[in-house]
Amino acid sequence: MHVLRDAESVQVFLASTPDPELHRLIADRLADLSDYDDMDIGDLVNFIVMETNDPLSALDAALGFAVLSNRFDLTSYGALGFTPSWDGLTEHTEWFELVYVISDDGFGLVVLIPKQVGIDASLLAMCSRYASLHQETS
Repeated sequence: MHVLRDAESVQVFLASTPDPELHRLIADRLADLSDYDDMDIGDLVNFIVMETNDPLSALDAALGFAVLSNRFDLTSYGALGFTPSWDGLTEHTEWFELVYVISDDGFGLVVLIPKQVGIDASLLAMCSRYASLHQETS
């Protein structure tokens, strides 16, 4: 798992990732925040990029709450009455993009989850069930 908390770690990661879709997703989110160029990117967003075989507990630790639960009422995914507490969930070709706005000042977490074997099956099932399919434009 990669947790990118500042501009330097984001740039190092982007320079090293061979995955063009992942590179584009992060670059697109950075472009979305370009109006705030007077602020450090780490004050606006942290990126969490999961890798194959990352345990769900590691993602929960990076987030500070359980991803498979509503972070306000703690209802678990699959339980009666579960409602998602993220602010956005988008399905891309090879990735799910999960967005949480954590504070009133707009600070957010962007979680990028690869759609592949080795990722927690419950996490992938939840993402598949609730994701809106991102329509690529050309």
